[in-house]
Amino acid sequence: MGSTHFTFRLERVRALRERAEDQAKEDYASSLAHRLDGVAMLRAAAEHQDEAREALRPVAEDALSGMDLI
Repeated sequence: MGSTHFTFRLERVRALRERAEDQAKEDYASSLAHRLDGVAMLRAAAEHQDEAREALRPVAEDALSGMDLI
């Protein structure tokens, strides 16, 4: 009896791997963009906080003494 020659086509496997790799790249790019957005938001919040502190900080001649506070 002769053995049947089995041929396995790897094209489907390669295509699946390529799709999975492309999806992983897209996921990475999306997470990187999300992270950069978060960094920008943190910077803006820190700047806003600094501006608010400066606006509320009393000027040297307007500084209150302890008696003024009482």
